[in-house]
Amino acid sequence: MRWFLIRAVLFLVAASACAEDGFIRMEPELHSSFTPEPSATEAGLWQVMNEAEQSVKHSPSRIVDPQLDQYMQGILCRLAADYCRDIRVYVIRRPYFNASMAPNGMLQVWSGLLLRVGNEAQLASVLSHELGHYLKRHSLKGFEDQKMKSNILTFVTLGLGFAVATGNLNTNVGQTASDLSQLAIIASLFSYSRSQESEADKFGMQLIADAKYRVDEPAVIWKHLIAEEDLGKQGKHSDSLFFSTHPSPKSRIQDLNAYAAQLQPGDNDTSTGSEAFYRVLLPHLDMLIRDEINLNQPARTEFVLLQFKQDGVALGLVHYYLGELYRIRDNPGDRLLALDHYERSLGHEDAKPEVHRQMGILYLKEKNRESAQRSFARYLELVPDANDIEMIKYYMTL
Repeated sequence: MRWFLIRAVLFLVAASACAEDGFIRMEPELHSSFTPEPSATEAGLWQVMNEAEQSVKHSPSRIVDPQLDQYMQGILCRLAADYCRDIRVYVIRRPYFNASMAPNGMLQVWSGLLLRVGNEAQLASVLSHELGHYLKRHSLKGFEDQKMKSNILTFVTLGLGFAVATGNLNTNVGQTASDLSQLAIIASLFSYSRSQESEADKFGMQLIADAKYRVDEPAVIWKHLIAEEDLGKQGKHSDSLFFSTHPSPKSRIQDLNAYAAQLQPGDNDTSTGSEAFYRVLLPHLDMLIRDEINLNQPARTEFVLLQFKQDGVALGLVHYYLGELYRIRDNPGDRLLALDHYERSLGHEDAKPEVHRQMGILYLKEKNRESAQRSFARYLELVPDANDIEMIKYYMTL
C-alpha cells in the first residue's frame, strides 16, 4: 500500500510537469524487433501483409531508385531510430496523395504525395503520422474488431490484397472507374477511427519535435490540401479518397498548430530540408508531373505546379507543363497562356526540347506559319533523331 501511494504521488508529479509544458508525451505500444507469436491473433494479419509486401516489392508500379529509398529510410530512422530496422519503405507510382503503413512495418508512399510536400520536414510529418499508427498498433486494434475481421476475410477471399499498390490493377496512370472503386474498398478496410487519427497526429508531432524538424510544417500541408480540394471540386460534390477516410482537415490544422505551439523547443532546427528533398525528387519530377497531367484534373494540377513555381523549383520544367496544361485545356485565352509559359520555360537551363515542338503546333493553329517554322526547325536541331521527325517535317510543309 505504501509503495502504491509513492507511485501515485510520482505519477501526479510527472503529470503536473507535463501539464505545465502543455503536451503530455505518448509512449509506443510496440517494442522494437517485435514479431507476433504464431498463435496470436495478429499473426494472421502479419502473414497477409508479408505476402502483400512481396508483391509490392516486385511490383511494376514501384519506383526503384536506391538513392530515393535510402533518403526515405533515413527520414524514418531519424524519426524512430529504435525501429529503423523494423520498417521498409516503398515508393509507389500512383498520382494521389496517400501513404499507409502495415502492422508488419511495410510503409507505402504514393508518388502524388511527393508532388505535394514542399520539403523534407513536410514529408517527415506525413511519415511520422503513419509511424504513430504503427507504434500505437492501430491496425491490430481494428483487426480485432469483429466487423473488421469479416471485412478482412472478404478482402483476402476476393484477392484484392493491396491490388493497387502491387500493380495487379490497371498500370496506366489514368485510373479506371474499377481501379478507383477498389482503391475506396482498400481505404475503407484499413481506415482508422477519428480518435486513432488524432492520436497518430499527436504522436507524429512528438516524433517531429524529437527529430528536430520544424513543428509548424505539418499544418502547412493540410492548408495546401484544403486549397487544392476546394479548387478540384469547382462547386461540385467531390470527395477525394484521402479526405473521405480522414477527419476534418480544418480541425486537424487547429490541433497541429496547438501541438506546434506546445512543442516548439528553443534549439529546434530552423531548416526544412528543402535542398535534400529536391535533390532526390528532381530525377523523377518530369514523370510525376506527366502522371499528374494525365489525370485530367486541370485545377488541381495547376495548383500543384504553381506551388513549384512559387518555390522556384525546376522552373523550365514547371513552365513547360503549365504550357501543356493550358494547351490541353484549350479554354478561351489558353493558347496565349500556353505560349507565354513555353517562352518562360526557354529562359531556364532545364527547358525541354519539346517546348519548341509544342510552340510550333500552337503557332500553326494561330496561322502564324513563320513562327511555327522557326520553332519546328529549332526542335529538329535539338533532337535530330526525334521519333516524330516525319510528322514535324510534314507540319513544316503546311
